[in-house]
Amino acid sequence: MDFYVNQAKAERYAKQGMDKDTANQFLENSIKASKQNMEQGHQHYKKMFYDPEVAVKKGMARKLTDKESKSKRETAKNLVIENSKRLKK
Repeated sequence: MDFYVNQAKAERYAKQGMDKDTANQFLENSIKASKQNMEQGHQHYKKMFYDPEVAVKKGMARKLTDKESKSKRETAKNLVIENSKRLKK
């Protein structure tokens, strides 16, 4: 194949997407790869455990005072109220 054939294929793919055979092949390969990964025990996502005490010790977070905590809750509450008023209009 020469450059122009490949260029025409790329343009057609960009405008129209995959043809049926290519899409079916892609889907079959994806399913096969997913099955292999599941059999081998691979996970796309793993559970994340967040310990706020560790984050405070490492300096990644800080504990809020009661006043700050109350202020943040009130701000969030007011935002929800304002957004719900906009949605009702």
